[in-house]
Amino acid sequence: MLLLLKILVVPTLIVSVTLAGRRWGPRVGGVLASFPLVTGPVLFFLATEQGEIFAAEAARATLVSLIGVAASGLAYSWVCLRAPWWMSLAASWGSFVLLILALHRVCWAALTAFAAALASFMVKSIAEEAGVKMPSFFGYMLYSGLVLIPLFVAVTFLFF
Repeated sequence: MLLLLKILVVPTLIVSVTLAGRRWGPRVGGVLASFPLVTGPVLFFLATEQGEIFAAEAARATLVSLIGVAASGLAYSWVCLRAPWWMSLAASWGSFVLLILALHRVCWAALTAFAAALASFMVKSIAEEAGVKMPSFFGYMLYSGLVLIPLFVAVTFLFF
């Protein structure tokens, strides 16, 4: 039962955000997309299966990983202006993996990880002010539907 719930919850939330964005516009879509649609349910499942201490450590690691998410988005936005989508995707994933490998070698306190994650998202604001074009919300949602959701389902079946 828990496996079925894992497979259905996150894709349903992502589809709901996509439909809400189409119905009520990019501002509502963007606000809803900023909710922890994947992290929240995953941390819930971890707490249910592994215990609260495990979930707390996973939440701290998630905060540190958000720095990699910000770098990944920045890399994708920069490369997509100069190269085909597949090169942008490779640069995005590459920057994420390299940064995560480096960041997780450091022992982060929860508050420090939170502050670093907040600071990393300031990069997007700075890039937009400098005139760097960013992918649209729906462009990212298309990418999510074609790449991230199938990858999530595959990982769920392989490891859970």
